Amino acid sequence: LGYEQGFLSNISQENNYGLYFYDREEEYIDFIKKADEEAIVVPPHKDRSIITLVVSIKGLEGYAPQYDWFSIPDREGYIIVQAGTLLQALTQEAIKANIHRVRGYDSSKAVFWGHLVPVK
Repeated sequence: LGYEQGFLSNISQENNYGLYFYDREEEYIDFIKKADEEAIVVPPHKDRSIITLVVSIKGLEGYAPQYDWFSIPDREGYIIVQAGTLLQALTQEAIKANIHRVRGYDSSKAVFWGHLVPVK
């Protein structure tokens, strides 16, 4: 990308990022299993990451001003690649992080890789 060596490490430290592999937490699974299918169980947000790879999740919705909220299909055998805010910064906004949320369908089988979250 043309950045000096150590750039990613420096920007990670400046923005308080750390590598995180999301594993389904029991509390989250119990919460979404009890939630109504139309309830928003993960509020609108942008991932603080380079990318997030989503293997499977029902109820995932994207947002675009011209379309409002729209459902992202959960298709077996597909991976959803989402740009995060760190990728947006690295590309000087040539690639934008997407706003998304999750409704209460049973997404207990969801698996995410490569997510960067704050480390304190």
